[in-house]
Amino acid sequence: MRSRQLIIIHVIIWAFYFGGIGYYVDVYYYYEAGEENRTLYFVGWCLSRFFDVSFAYFVYIILLQKLLLRNKFWMFSTALVISCFTHFAYDSFIWNWGHWEDFLGSDNLQRKELYGNVVQMLFVALIFCASRNWRNSVFEKEKLEDEVSQTELKFLKSQMSPHFLFNVFNNIYSLSLDKNENTYKAIYQLKSIMKYIQIFESKSEISLSDEESHLRDYIELNSLRHAAKVRLKSSFENPTYTIEPMIFLPFFENAFKHGKTAGNNEIRAYIREKKGVVSFEISNDIDLEKRKDGVSGVGLENIKKRLPYLYSDFWMDVIEGKDRYKVKIRINLEKKVKL
Repeated sequence: MRSRQLIIIHVIIWAFYFGGIGYYVDVYYYYEAGEENRTLYFVGWCLSRFFDVSFAYFVYIILLQKLLLRNKFWMFSTALVISCFTHFAYDSFIWNWGHWEDFLGSDNLQRKELYGNVVQMLFVALIFCASRNWRNSVFEKEKLEDEVSQTELKFLKSQMSPHFLFNVFNNIYSLSLDKNENTYKAIYQLKSIMKYIQIFESKSEISLSDEESHLRDYIELNSLRHAAKVRLKSSFENPTYTIEPMIFLPFFENAFKHGKTAGNNEIRAYIREKKGVVSFEISNDIDLEKRKDGVSGVGLENIKKRLPYLYSDFWMDVIEGKDRYKVKIRINLEKKVKL
């Protein structure tokens, strides 16, 4: 992509150069030369104009890129003076049909034209050099931004695993303290949870059907401790669509941790996919006693920061009332961010 953009710039510059000077100036002199001299004029034109091209690339690649940009100022200055003089003398020799006595120009008007031709080629070389270095700087900036984004995303993912595991183990520990007979079932469920964490850390995406399966495993694990009913409805047009893991699960985690989880309470959620767009919603009653601990939702903040690195088309809405907490998310799975 980067090389193609530079090629386009070069093509445009030379199209303007040959289309402008070649058409408005050189064609005029071609007819002025007379029919008997037109073949010779055409040969001279090719020798002159294509030497201009060679001179421009010599200044661009050798003088500017390899000498000036590497701070070899004396070598650059000397080579530039010699090159400009050579270009001036060569064009004068060609323009005057090989007469050596006029190699510095036949008159003042021609000398001005020769000076102008040299300056034009220097200007073209500067454009090439500036466009290349500008494109390189943009490329390096984009590369640096991608590296920063990848580092930030890795940090956010590394933040989720220990936080999630801590809450899982805390659930199991609470069951054991209560000498709950479901403790062994919770330990057994760890197998599924650990597998999910392994997928989260090693893979970038998981199918919607697998994501739903892991969500239900987590709900089942928490149901061993909490009596609240959890209703999770799902509907996928294409269950093989893939999504980043651990986007929806933290909201169930928050619902169990900060919501009312007694037998007469309910956590409602749905996850749907239609034409590659996933809609998710979860709602639960707020337990004010649990909120008094002042612990903020690490998972919620993590999701807010992760989503912009993962998808370019999404929205997330958190609605918190006095008694009810609701989260809505919409993600276009086909609008993935390429890092």
